[in-house]
Amino acid sequence: DKPGRKDPKAERKRRAEARARNRDLRDAATKAEREAHALQAEITEIDRALFDPAAYDGEHRGVPAGDLMARRGKLEARREDAESRWLELSEAIEAAERDGAAD
Repeated sequence: DKPGRKDPKAERKRRAEARARNRDLRDAATKAEREAHALQAEITEIDRALFDPAAYDGEHRGVPAGDLMARRGKLEARREDAESRWLELSEAIEAAERDGAAD
């Protein structure tokens, strides 16, 4: 072996482990993104019910505005949390890809 030369088998193993870590990060990011979108859709539905209760025909019909506002606040907090996780995971993916490219 020459000095400074990497072991090909160890290098393949390291790359496979990095791909597995990145896959886990990507899966978690996709899950957080989907959760944020689903929560936003429910928030939008509540907004529609609040905007024009007489014309609204969805699942929130007849629910008091105060109850809808409370529900909306909880959903908004969960959406913000999901978006924050998504951004953090996206940044971790980018960092892992940069680190992998630097090797």
